[in-house]
Amino acid sequence: MTNHLLPFEFKQFKIAHDKCAMKVGVDGVLIGSWAKHDKPKYILDIGTGSGLIALMMQQRYPESKIIGIEPNINSYHQALDNFKNTNFKHQPTAYQNTLSNFHPIKKFDIIVSNPPFFKESVSSNNNDRDQARQALFLPLDEILAFATKHLTPSGTLNLVYPTCDLKQIKTTALKHQLSIRRLCTVLPNLKKPSKRILIELSLSPTTTENETIVIETSRHQYSNEYRTLTKDFYLNF
Repeated sequence: MTNHLLPFEFKQFKIAHDKCAMKVGVDGVLIGSWAKHDKPKYILDIGTGSGLIALMMQQRYPESKIIGIEPNINSYHQALDNFKNTNFKHQPTAYQNTLSNFHPIKKFDIIVSNPPFFKESVSSNNNDRDQARQALFLPLDEILAFATKHLTPSGTLNLVYPTCDLKQIKTTALKHQLSIRRLCTVLPNLKKPSKRILIELSLSPTTTENETIVIETSRHQYSNEYRTLTKDFYLNF
């Protein structure tokens, strides 16, 4: 889904069109609203970018320790700025690092990511753009291998991916002994097929809970379930 600059609200500060340092995309808003845990102490946002998802999680879980890691130096500094501009009791922490070089001491109750998933390997001659879009910079296998080692027993890995990647995700999850606990099919509207899925994976064997969410009922008219899920964040909701 295309990233748009949208009016966006956290409970303690606002980011609007004229001063927005943060791209607010539907994918990020969805996974930041959907990922959950009863009492998370430690949360990790892999590929935090501008820090959107990490800040959403901090708003939802104000007592949690939240870390965002980001390999791209420009995005890392943007996340730092956005974290510093909050009035939350606790601010997320940003690290400029790749997942393969990140060795946390604590295990995480929630790991969340809106990873790059485009399969092209030809450079656009813009490294920032390539890192944000191309799956080779953050492969699915690497994310799942990390989660297997660094989730708490009750922890969950939460991802947003193209719907067409579901078969690959199931195969890779089986390889790493992860189970799909929740699977949400995202429909742009009732007339178009799904382009995105939200996936919650866990270390414990479980039956998959399937759900569906429709974004719009008509052009720019958001569905009740989308409004309910994201209402704590959008200014116009």
